[in-house]
Amino acid sequence: MSKVPDSFGEYFSDLYEEAWDIMVSRQKSYGPGNVENLGPHGVFSRMAMDKVNRIANSMNGSVNNGRVSIEGEWYTPEVHDALIDTMNYAAILIALGQNKWSEVSRSEDDDTITEIVREYGA
Repeated sequence: MSKVPDSFGEYFSDLYEEAWDIMVSRQKSYGPGNVENLGPHGVFSRMAMDKVNRIANSMNGSVNNGRVSIEGEWYTPEVHDALIDTMNYAAILIALGQNKWSEVSRSEDDDTITEIVREYGA
């Protein structure tokens, strides 16, 4: 069992750091072009059709006495990954909506991202 965080702030700081690590690592691997080619509708589609559907499928259950009951364990490592990806897709959509994606995703040179990845272990 993992350590219970000391505070709300610590818990969410750790969660956002995990998402950030993944975002930086994937940006280094894929570069900005894939998001630029997808555009906002494509990014939203990936988030909704792939990630959110994976989460929804894990929560399939039944209604008993007016209450939804989920059979089995819904929170799996795959669902965790899909939730983190959903957080990151939302951040990408914000950057696209503010016309910042290309600007910020191309502003870091490879050496800077490599240093960040090394430092934070992404």
